Amino acid sequence: MLLNETWQEVPGMENARIFPIIRKPDVSCSNVFILNIGDYLIVIDTGNRQDITNTVYSTLISKTIDKEKPVIIIFGHAHFDHIYQGLVDRRIEAVGNTVYVCHAHAEKPLMDGDATYIQSSLVDLPAPPFRIDIPLFSENPDEKIKIEELLSGFSYITELYTIQDTISLRSIRLVFPDKQELIFWEVPGHSPDSMAIQAGKMIHVGDIPFATNPGVAGIVGYNPRELDKTLERVRWILKKRPVSVILTGHGNAIIPAQLHKILDNSEKELKANPHVGVFDRKRVDIAMLHGMDLIDEAHRLFPVIAGKLMVLRYHLDELEEHEIAERLAEIIRDDEIDQLLSNFNAFYKAYTEGKKKDIEVVLRIHQTLQKIRSCLPKHEMEWIVDGTMLRRCENLCVDFLSTLQGIIPSATITALDPVDLIRNSRKTRITSRISDDELLESIDDEKAYRRNLILRLSENQCYANAEIAINLPENQVFIYADSMRLSDLFHAIIDYYETYNARKITFFISYHANDAIISITPDTGCHPELPLSPSLLRSAGYTGGKVKKIPSREKEEIILAFQVAPIP
Repeated sequence: MLLNETWQEVPGMENARIFPIIRKPDVSCSNVFILNIGDYLIVIDTGNRQDITNTVYSTLISKTIDKEKPVIIIFGHAHFDHIYQGLVDRRIEAVGNTVYVCHAHAEKPLMDGDATYIQSSLVDLPAPPFRIDIPLFSENPDEKIKIEELLSGFSYITELYTIQDTISLRSIRLVFPDKQELIFWEVPGHSPDSMAIQAGKMIHVGDIPFATNPGVAGIVGYNPRELDKTLERVRWILKKRPVSVILTGHGNAIIPAQLHKILDNSEKELKANPHVGVFDRKRVDIAMLHGMDLIDEAHRLFPVIAGKLMVLRYHLDELEEHEIAERLAEIIRDDEIDQLLSNFNAFYKAYTEGKKKDIEVVLRIHQTLQKIRSCLPKHEMEWIVDGTMLRRCENLCVDFLSTLQGIIPSATITALDPVDLIRNSRKTRITSRISDDELLESIDDEKAYRRNLILRLSENQCYANAEIAINLPENQVFIYADSMRLSDLFHAIIDYYETYNARKITFFISYHANDAIISITPDTGCHPELPLSPSLLRSAGYTGGKVKKIPSREKEEIILAFQVAPIP
């Protein structure tokens, strides 16, 4: 659609060309777009990389004819990845008479050097004080006078549109001396100073397409109610104005149909997550810590799943069921998962060498977990691989997304009897889903027989079958918990002890103060060498409980505490 770093015509605009500097999407630097409209040069955003600024500078130098003419630098919104080089690298000012333009809402934060507002505090960069020449959408009547003084021969037209009863849309038409024009649309939500900028049939919408993404939603200045209105504003612009090319703050240009789809998805995400927490420096630190734990858990879980499938395929080959074995090899893309984890390890190594910022690592963790999730077709695997293990894999991505959003991972807390839950967990581990009789009866139905055979073989290699004992409380106890997550936690703890040769695992249930206490203790011959993973311990909080004690040299028990619920 657009050729990168090449001058090309602006659709729907005479005597206008664009030079896009489009980067592979990341959080450290935005795209930059240089426009040449008549005799004037305009830069939309300045990015946050030295090499980008070098390209901008050399491109402007090659096009400049009259140094007395203004070079208009537009900050589409004042986030560091879009503007930081414009704040600190002053070479552009040698090109011509630079005029800096942004939304009036960003004028004071920029003048104050507010690193929190421009988000540079997320990457530990200070913000220098910076004076804006023309703050648009100001309530100050001098705004028009400033434009006429600094941009001789230009004119300025403000317009207000009513989209719906509660939604209005302000615009400013900046008319050039040759009657060409740029239209600035006020589109807050991602930030209070966000503007869309239209030239002919081309419109720059900044970060609106990414505003609900993890690590973007919740940043300082994010306003979900206003963003919801802006989705309607952008739809209105696409409907009422001729637009064929949409420029975004990150990644390639798109067409209106693609943007409509993005707007629809954003609307759904806003409804699903109306109370996203603030994504600030503290949130980055928490996400970094939690994310590394989850990646560590992924390194533990996926080899186990792949190993179970490998053993299953081996048994099927031994039984000369080669076709089924080959089909199983296609279900889980374990080579892709290995590559994803290896790529992340390389990315993290670059971080330890100072080549990446921690916020980049945080978002790379989310990307890695999402891709791994797509490599595990749950609907095809849940009848082959232990369901609790698959849910734990699924929850890696879900829990990290919740950390990014600053909300507690989704849980369904109900009053339940922990004894029933433990008994059901025990029954699941020792009861076959397919009896010998059912297996033999299905032998005449090839499809049913193959499925039943796989079920039996998969069950035979799932568990080490330690004895599960329950020390019942004197009186029945009900607790508040998420039954599915708690069941998965019980299975994970049992698996952990069985890995270290536990022959008997006992659940003790008792009262202590206002809590119900569940102590899980292996026999004295079980001595784990490696600790329970931090992400597994943290997941206890998502069940509705908390960890009171972890295994130690003195006693290998783990103790969980839950709020007591009234007995129904």
